[in-house]
Amino acid sequence: MSNSGDDIETETTEGAPTTRSVFRSHPLASASFDTLPTQVAILDRDGTIVYTNEAWRAFGEANGIQGDPHTIGDNYLAVCAASSGDSGDTAAAGLDAVLDGERDEFSVDYPCHSPNERRWFTMRAVGFVHEGERFVLVLHLNVTEQKLAEQQARDQNAKLETTNRVGELIRGLTRTLFDAESREQLEQSLCVGIVADDDLYSFAWTTERDVNDDGIRPRAFAGDDGGFLDAAGDLSHEVRAHSAIGAATSERRVHHELASPTAEDPLSQAVFEAGGTGFVVVPMAYNETTHGSLVVHTERPDPFGEAERTALGLLGETVGYAITAMENRRLLNADSVVELQLSVDSSAVVDLSARADCTIRLDGFVPLTSGSAILYLASSDCDVDRVLSEGEAHPSIDRISAVTERDGEQVFEAVVAENSAVVTFADAGANVTEAVAEDGTGRIVAEVSPETDVREFVATIRGRYGDAELLAKRTVERQVDARSDASPLAQLTDRQRSILEAAYHAGYFDWPRNSSGTDLAESFDISPPTFHQHLQVGLRKLLASVVED
Repeated sequence: MSNSGDDIETETTEGAPTTRSVFRSHPLASASFDTLPTQVAILDRDGTIVYTNEAWRAFGEANGIQGDPHTIGDNYLAVCAASSGDSGDTAAAGLDAVLDGERDEFSVDYPCHSPNERRWFTMRAVGFVHEGERFVLVLHLNVTEQKLAEQQARDQNAKLETTNRVGELIRGLTRTLFDAESREQLEQSLCVGIVADDDLYSFAWTTERDVNDDGIRPRAFAGDDGGFLDAAGDLSHEVRAHSAIGAATSERRVHHELASPTAEDPLSQAVFEAGGTGFVVVPMAYNETTHGSLVVHTERPDPFGEAERTALGLLGETVGYAITAMENRRLLNADSVVELQLSVDSSAVVDLSARADCTIRLDGFVPLTSGSAILYLASSDCDVDRVLSEGEAHPSIDRISAVTERDGEQVFEAVVAENSAVVTFADAGANVTEAVAEDGTGRIVAEVSPETDVREFVATIRGRYGDAELLAKRTVERQVDARSDASPLAQLTDRQRSILEAAYHAGYFDWPRNSSGTDLAESFDISPPTFHQHLQVGLRKLLASVVED
């Protein structure tokens, strides 16, 4: 609809006033129109252009208009009718009404995009009478900034609405995760819940890793896969392991991408061929343990914004925690356990044993936050000063001290910030019953519940310690009264139990006392009064369970 031109000298023709007849006697008006940045044209009663200003002409030249950029003599109604889209017909009908005097003015917004720029204009038409003839003043106002701002506001509102819907979905899922009685039920309920709002997500599935080749395979799924599972099943384990989904699972990172028929990743191609527009991989991880990933497909045109990915990442952490807690409960309440013996040659304690040239046995440990732990290490053949010196120099040991002697062994307290194999085992749902480091080699004996996938457990340990090797596996029966839920310790909170165990291993209850409350409080990074409060409450609960029974 947009044309251009300027005031030129033309002769008057029969029945149609021209620029000359209308404006020659009013040069001030013509000059004023030419100073306007807005494109201006005047139409006669038939819709023919009789005047255009400088801005109209310049716009026509800049946009490669065919013919004279002044466009005087062209029929504007015909231009509108030839325009594509509904806006041309709307403009023609509105102009007719103004030219006929049925309405005084009319306006319509229309797109006018160039190959390099998105643009919108408002065409405004105002009728007026000059020397007894009906004319229409047409203005083309550039409203691109306004349209882009409106579009941005709509996009932001749509993203906010999506984020709110995702948040509500995740809050609902989180409330039900801990009600599951098995991991299989938890993951299936998770997938079903994810696709409950199919406008958000079309398909969801969880993965597990194969310990033999590190490939990935589905565990649970829900929604319309569009043939994705069949296509993924036709790929080799190696291809799936090296896919974006496999890499994100192994690296424990939230990953998203748009599906594409030209993607190098065959799984990304499979998502596209199944009708998806994109997918996100969310690790189900807690501390050092990864229980696979949740993979979510969508058919939305602009999926997985930053806030949405953050919310899904938090869901993955919650799922990882729920699975770990479930496996720990199974282990505590099991009448039989699976005992695993593994070798690990690269942990902090193994390094310390090799550097100090002595055998070091784990006497006990107390997990702290962020994967760190207080380890109580015993040795009967060590040079105490050398152990302390090597421990202080070790990059993974924050602090080490000699706390007590017990049964002919020197006991050390070491705060390990990272690279603690026993913490990795515990985070993976195992109960470490024995750990010995000698001659640069570590041997760890741990119990897991009978329902634990041993392959996945070993894969988790190898993900942290690549040299880990499974040496033995056997099933061990438990006596009912040996289970942890029958112990007086079951009445304590995690913090109370941790402090009691630390106090015991550090010799706090020995006489003379080998460790003070201040020393132990420092290990937990709490104040001495807080330490003593937890200790006294824990002792009272422990004594009450014994005395009252």
